[in-house]
Amino acid sequence: MLTIGLIVDGQYDLKAISALLRKVRSKPKVKARQCGGGRNISKAIDILKIFERERNIDLAIWVTDAENDDPREVEKLMNEAVKKAQPLNLTVKCVVAVRMLEAWLLADEAAIKEAGGKTAKFTRPEGLQNPKAELRRLFDRPYTDALAE
Repeated sequence: MLTIGLIVDGQYDLKAISALLRKVRSKPKVKARQCGGGRNISKAIDILKIFERERNIDLAIWVTDAENDDPREVEKLMNEAVKKAQPLNLTVKCVVAVRMLEAWLLADEAAIKEAGGKTAKFTRPEGLQNPKAELRRLFDRPYTDALAE
């Protein structure tokens, strides 16, 4: 069974991406860790080193939000940090959520409806200034990490 080491910014991201990974065909085991908001690169690298030391991860995925930054530049910074941390005997995939993870969630109309939200079609959710606010607007209850999941 594939074991993925997942590094994310915060609890909402941890819940949502872990749930997404559990929906893929191979049902990988996910060891998820938070590195805190604000793109905490040094903590993410520390977590990667822990994953490597424990030798129980087949692949590491590091996800962070672009927020208002250019996603290509954010990904470049992440990849450079991983490269500087070498030697890491671990495959690391750096992923940038454009603008933030909640834009990804807004793109899945069926999941929003299934979770009890109002249906809305967003043709370019990654272009929204505040995807979290849009997500909150679609639900009659507070947007929590459980709802993100």
